[in-house]
Amino acid sequence: MTNSSTWVGLVNGLPVVVTGPLSFFAGAITDRSDPRQMLLWTRGATGFLCFLTGFLISAQIIDAVQLLALATTLNAAYYLAFPANQVYIVGLVGPERLLTANALVNGFGFGINFVAPALAGYAAARLGIDSVYFALGLAYLVATVLILRTPPTPVEGSPTTGNMIRKVLIGIGFVRTQPGLAWVFYLALLSILGAPFSIILPAMTRDELGAGAAGFGLVVASQGVGSLAGTVALLAYGQLPRKGLAMLAGGVLWATGMIIIGLSHELWQAIAAGILMGFSPPLWMNSVQTVIITAVPAPMRARMAALFALSFQMVPAGYLLGGFLADALGPAATLQLLGLASLLAHVPPLFSRQFREIG
Repeated sequence: MTNSSTWVGLVNGLPVVVTGPLSFFAGAITDRSDPRQMLLWTRGATGFLCFLTGFLISAQIIDAVQLLALATTLNAAYYLAFPANQVYIVGLVGPERLLTANALVNGFGFGINFVAPALAGYAAARLGIDSVYFALGLAYLVATVLILRTPPTPVEGSPTTGNMIRKVLIGIGFVRTQPGLAWVFYLALLSILGAPFSIILPAMTRDELGAGAAGFGLVVASQGVGSLAGTVALLAYGQLPRKGLAMLAGGVLWATGMIIIGLSHELWQAIAAGILMGFSPPLWMNSVQTVIITAVPAPMRARMAALFALSFQMVPAGYLLGGFLADALGPAATLQLLGLASLLAHVPPLFSRQFREIG
């Protein structure tokens, strides 16, 4: 629509400014209600927004500003649902099986992320991009119906009354008293350095590697291969005794892959680095999602998930940062710079005994 990396960064990153405060209150709301109800409302709203986007595209009246507004609203729905989703899963399977459950859920998500871009690209080319959004709206409608068929699971021991702002402050204060947990949230904030990879990669494969869309697809596919292998290995192993260190290892793998791709002159080098990077999401995401739920008292779970969602909102902020840097420095230099900064930032938690033992 604009052929600008800056606009891509804006559409993916600016919504964090509007939706950030919602993450604080989403956990407090979930802690005092049935998380299934929150999921029903947010999934339904997301489906409606997908249908609306498809209609605007098919009517040829959508512009960049409208797309930015829709992205902001979709982002709000996602981060409102995130704490409820985390608490709902542990309510269904229990803390002992949470890591495996997270691995299954995230593994399915990694698979969808691997297959969906190719399917969406094919559908957009043959039927129009509006068909992609209509299909997404239908998928969220089906998800809403399926959630209706699952049992309610209120948060155990969660108070249903009290000042919501005070609950948010109590949650923040709890993290300050838990050094190991605080380092977990610190690592989550570092996603601002790794997230720009996804919006820089198209320019990297096109301008630096001369591989175009086909090369981009191969590098993304290689990440899917690595993620699948990592998920299968995690499911086979069953448990991770030191989930904090596993999370840190995942971040280091991602940063290393960014540097290698930034230094690559041949497509095969980027593909090999993509496989390495693919092992990062299973380690990183499954570890952190398990720790923030199992390492805290039940009445705190949704608030910890909400705080993680807030820190994870550095991902869209990273898109914004990456878009500006890529336009200013070029894709290769940006990947090298952000990858090196991320590697150095992963060192301090290693000096914390509480962090090394968490999980």
